[in-house]
Amino acid sequence: MAPFRKFDIFKMQGPDQKVYKCIPALAAYSADYQEQSLLALVKSGNTARGCPRCFVLTSEYRENGTAELRTSSKMEHLYKLGNGLLHGTEGEKEEDEEDEEIFMEISMHNIQNAFWKLPQPFFDLHDSLLVDDLHQLGGVYEHLLNCLDKLIMDLNGTKGASLIEEINNRASMIPQYKDHRRFNQGIFPRFLRNPTYTEWRSNMAIILPCCYDYIPLQAALCLRHFLDFVMHTTAEEHTEDSLTEMEESLDAYYKYSPIVVSTT
Repeated sequence: MAPFRKFDIFKMQGPDQKVYKCIPALAAYSADYQEQSLLALVKSGNTARGCPRCFVLTSEYRENGTAELRTSSKMEHLYKLGNGLLHGTEGEKEEDEEDEEIFMEISMHNIQNAFWKLPQPFFDLHDSLLVDDLHQLGGVYEHLLNCLDKLIMDLNGTKGASLIEEINNRASMIPQYKDHRRFNQGIFPRFLRNPTYTEWRSNMAIILPCCYDYIPLQAALCLRHFLDFVMHTTAEEHTEDSLTEMEESLDAYYKYSPIVVSTT
């Protein structure tokens, strides 16, 4: 407990009506991507650095690498730096315009964040944000399916529509089983209407055997490794081996993804 003695300790009632000495912390914050951006005061959409967790360039989202993490202390420092220059005593217009670029460069709203006032690093919002299954993982998956749909159409010309129909027929003929969502109208996004994450999970379970022989091998491997990554990421438990396999699946996805990127 020695490393924690410098922090405020609170007495809180816990199980069996007993009082415990606690150091409150924000372990995880679950929200969709739009809410994450709002909480982190990070601009979304067509912006330079749209990730609420790190400073990666939006243009480098497709690259497999690492980026400097956002933290409450870093963001507060940048906020003070920008405002100290924006509202300086000299008040020169050129200088003001240059310093406004600080907020544009890091895609940050010029507003103070309430989380900065909480004990750090235990309430670091950026570190606690979780991946949003529907809008982030599901969003990438939807984009991947749209690319495969377009790839089949582009590579097969007039036969493309009949191949899509055959893939849809395969999906509709899969027998019903517990928690499986049937895709009688089609399995690609253009045939679906506002799919939920549960429906995407059912889609992920059958997409590869339905279309593997109608897409290039590189595209099939790209899809397979993305599905492996999603299954590892959303598992209820993790081990050192499963985390290693998850990283390997992500690396393999990026290795084969250029065939998908070329269709956009």
